[in-house]
Formats: sequence, C-alpha cells, structure tokens
Amino acid sequence: GGSLAASAGAGTPEQPIDLDGGEPSRDGKRGAAASTPESEAEMTTWFAFSALTGRLHAFGDAPEPLPGGMGANALPCAIADADEAALPAALREPRALRAAQLWLAQWEGLSPSQRAAVQDRPVKSPALAASSAAAAG
Repeated sequence: GGSLAASAGAGTPEQPIDLDGGEPSRDGKRGAAASTPESEAEMTTWFAFSALTGRLHAFGDAPEPLPGGMGANALPCAIADADEAALPAALREPRALRAAQLWLAQWEGLSPSQRAAVQDRPVKSPALAASSAAAAG
C-alpha cells in the first residue's frame, strides 16, 4: 500500500487542508464565518464567556451591555447544535442564535491567553477584544 498521507488524501488538490477549521459555506468558500460582510453586521450582540460555568451569557445588542445581562445563557454545545430544548427563549430567536454561534466561532479561535484576557467580560467580538487587550498591555 501507499503512505498514510497518500491514502488519506491529505494535502492533495482534491482535499485541501483547512488550517482555520472553517466549514465550507453554501457558496463553497472556507474560513471563519465572521469574515463575510453580513456576519460582521451580526457581531452587534454582547456576550460573555463564564470561566466558572463554561456557559455563554447574553448581554443584549444595545450600544452598551445590559448591566445584569439578559438572564439568558447556555452551554456552547447547545448553541452550536441549536438545541432548542437546552436554549433559553432569548437564544432560540434565530438572529440571537446566529450571533451566539458567530461569537463562539471566534472564541474557539482564540489562544488560551487571549481567552483569559476577555473571559467574564461582555464583548461583541472576542477576537477584536483579545487583540485590543494584547495591544493595551
């Protein structure tokens, strides 16, 4: 037989290696969802990832995060799977669910030190907040 890489097709033109982990979208493009213009517009909702509970908490889409949050939070797996039984009503709404999914996609791309810089704080874009935190200090 051939080598393991050849038999798996890794790196061949037929099966490119996806370095950023993005899934192909309906239009065939790969990459993070936040790179498309319509999804950047969706990055207007405040969320915070709790280091204590591992849950994503929603803080609304007003210019500033709601001081006490929206009382809506869920585990990342429930958000990723759109598990309506495990999601609070506020996160079952399609726009809010999509915003939470985009937020978590950015969160997953952060390094542990970047996550530490922004966890437990409401931010609209974890990637942007992490880069701002790194630049500041």
